[in-house]
Amino acid sequence: MRTLSRRLATLLAPVALLSLLALAACGVGQTSAKVPTAAEILHNATNVFDFSGTTHSTSSAAVQDLTFTMTMNMEIKLSSTSLGTSDIKETANATGKETLKPRRSQMDMTMALEGQNMTTSVIVDFATSTGYLKMSGLSALFGNSGDKWYKISYGALGSFGADTSMYMDYSKLKDATLVGSETINGVAVWHLRAKEDFNQSLPGATGATGTTGATGASNSTSNLNATVDYYFRKDNYRPVKVVIAVSDTLSNLGTMKLNTEMDFTSFNTGVTIALPPASDVTSFPDVG
Repeated sequence: MRTLSRRLATLLAPVALLSLLALAACGVGQTSAKVPTAAEILHNATNVFDFSGTTHSTSSAAVQDLTFTMTMNMEIKLSSTSLGTSDIKETANATGKETLKPRRSQMDMTMALEGQNMTTSVIVDFATSTGYLKMSGLSALFGNSGDKWYKISYGALGSFGADTSMYMDYSKLKDATLVGSETINGVAVWHLRAKEDFNQSLPGATGATGTTGATGASNSTSNLNATVDYYFRKDNYRPVKVVIAVSDTLSNLGTMKLNTEMDFTSFNTGVTIALPPASDVTSFPDVG
């Protein structure tokens, strides 16, 4: 009887071992990894971009420069007694880059508006709150020769879609929530959703949607709603993608919908951004 028991134990031992291994693989008896809160993710992502110069991060994830691509789709449906009824659509595709020391950004964009194609380049120097704009046909429109850069104020940059702050500065996000865990191009990411305060993140941009903006003119009443989806890498909290969806109801004009997506394509490759030479820069004409 004892011999039989020993034989059964010998036969069943491998089965028991395999069962334990299977349970371990399923996570039984193990403590699952803690899921960070939205606030913790934003804290880590904010430290990746040291815009304030106060974090002094020595992490290998700290961003010195980056490149990105961007797409934009906008539709404005006008319906008013003064403007009649019309449907205006605009699309844009852009490539861009940004440096943190000094903080500058450059974006080269191709836009299609009602069958017309335009090319635009914008350089932003954050240290001096100055933008430089070059747009196809703009010099000829203002009677200037050559392909000039036009100097514009920081407050007007939002109207040209050139201020990248909302895609990289996470200090102004409201009510951020963790949507979940996802995978983008084989990279594990945290997906956060938040409300964006455009009055803070894009000074002057709201002039196009109802308040006093870059032109100084007061427009119709606006009901601006903006939802932003952020995707951060799990391993180093660098951004992978930002998607912004904006809807706006103008009480006496119509509605507007805007969707933009920025995809980050590289980090710390040594890109630089040079400001236009003074000989190629002129002041933006006062068209008011």
